[in-house]
Amino acid sequence: MEESYRTIATALLEACPPGVQRAWLEAELDDGHATTRYWYEKDGKTAQPKLPSLASFQIAKALNEIRDAMVKTGQAPWQRCTFSVDPAGRFRFDVDYDDKAA
Repeated sequence: MEESYRTIATALLEACPPGVQRAWLEAELDDGHATTRYWYEKDGKTAQPKLPSLASFQIAKALNEIRDAMVKTGQAPWQRCTFSVDPAGRFRFDVDYDDKAA
């Protein structure tokens, strides 16, 4: 899973301008597909980066890999997640469970 986290962090930060304080995403996974929204914070303002299609695909793939790995360890499948990262690479990953899976 570490490689998947690294993939997400790298793709997200590379899409942001220099000097960001943090970047984050919110995603909803459904049958292997991810609907994802991205933001970053710079100079106290929030904006949305423009991610290349390949980066969006890599992030969606990594999110599905993380979810699958967590399910293999016996955890319930989650439907929504938030991933935030700062320029130093420190990240936070939180999940929300679908009512049917909880």
